[in-house]
Amino acid sequence: MSLKPQNDFKAFSISNNANVVSQERYEESRSLKNGFPPDNVTTHELNKVLRQSSTISSVVANFIATHSGGDDVLDDGDIAKLTAQLNSALEKKITTEIPSTSLTQKGIVQLTNKTGDSNTLAVTQKLASDINDNANNKLAKDQNGADIPDKNEFVKNLGLTETVQKANYAVPNSRKVNGKALTGDVSLSAGDVGAFPDFRGYVSNNSRFSDIRESGIYGVAVDNPNSVTDFPAYNGYKIYAYGFLSVFKSNDQRIHQTYYSHIGDIATRQTWYGPEQYKPWTTQYSTANCIADANGFLKRASPIVEIHPSGEFTTNEESEGAEVTKEGVGIYHISNVCGYNLDMAWGVHGGISVPKDNNNLELIFVDDRVQSDGSVIIETFHRQHTHLPTRFQNWRLKHIDENGERVFYKDSEPCDIPEHCRLDVRVQMPQDSIWNQKQQALIQDHQQ
Repeated sequence: MSLKPQNDFKAFSISNNANVVSQERYEESRSLKNGFPPDNVTTHELNKVLRQSSTISSVVANFIATHSGGDDVLDDGDIAKLTAQLNSALEKKITTEIPSTSLTQKGIVQLTNKTGDSNTLAVTQKLASDINDNANNKLAKDQNGADIPDKNEFVKNLGLTETVQKANYAVPNSRKVNGKALTGDVSLSAGDVGAFPDFRGYVSNNSRFSDIRESGIYGVAVDNPNSVTDFPAYNGYKIYAYGFLSVFKSNDQRIHQTYYSHIGDIATRQTWYGPEQYKPWTTQYSTANCIADANGFLKRASPIVEIHPSGEFTTNEESEGAEVTKEGVGIYHISNVCGYNLDMAWGVHGGISVPKDNNNLELIFVDDRVQSDGSVIIETFHRQHTHLPTRFQNWRLKHIDENGERVFYKDSEPCDIPEHCRLDVRVQMPQDSIWNQKQQALIQDHQQ
């Protein structure tokens, strides 16, 4: 009768009434992460730690004692011996209790280098390679089927005879797509599939927009707009001559053109009863060509100088470089300009927009003159409207005298621009202005 192997590793504090802290309090304990403080170790927490570690040790030791073949498991500090015993126990456990694999159960697999009908043996890499080579020799890949003795019989055996016949006659060569024969490669245009054409070409000097009749996108690069007789214009002046033209055509009776300049102008027109019978161009109002004056009315934009009562001023992109100096009461001097804008879209002098009251009455008179150097001097005077009832006569306080009496401006008396108002002046910029230099640079870029 064999003796039971000795096992020195025992579980500690495992009775039902053992003095150990509960699992919940153990997991909440600060000592779980930080360890026990040197002067405050409670026995029930220490017992909990010892029980957990000793229990695992006891379980492993029992496994070794049970499956290692009767070896004693001793607490003698020999780690190498314990490791060897654990490996031995695992090997014996596997070999005695894990079955061989089959089609119906998992288990240990045995490899083989021989072909056969076994359902438990697995092929090695070498055997798999030999089988593949044998298959390649039976039907060589590089022959692409050329080594098949009877190809027609092969197709028939595969059941593909009818498929081959359909492929040969599926689309007769006599058929066409949009008038294009199918005897070779077919190149379809955007119109063949109902799509909008992409870039088609350019409008340049000495050409006409009227000659552009097919749907698509066209570049516009014209450094002499006067050479294009039907170039879009606004107030008699050709708009910026670089951009894109979009054309939509239904037929020769219905052609729509839209021109987009690179600086934001948009002009449109369309035919009316014929390819040469275009309606006039219409230019859309936008921030590119209009500005709200001091009274909120839209007017032809740029180059604009906005003058405030103190002489402070604001320029837009096209009037950049113009300057304003206040030279006295109601005297404003605009320099670095060439007088008023030449197209006179704002009036006789090209334009001054004077502030008005709620009754649409101008608050000031304006006197102006263009100097020989092109600068403009503008003088402002109070406007009383004495022909109106007293309460509507534009009474403007000048100051309060030493007696506390209010003193008002008299009609035509020099004064500054009224507070919270401004003068909008449309000027002509010199050829070397910042804006004009930028435009010349753009033109040169397009020509290169």
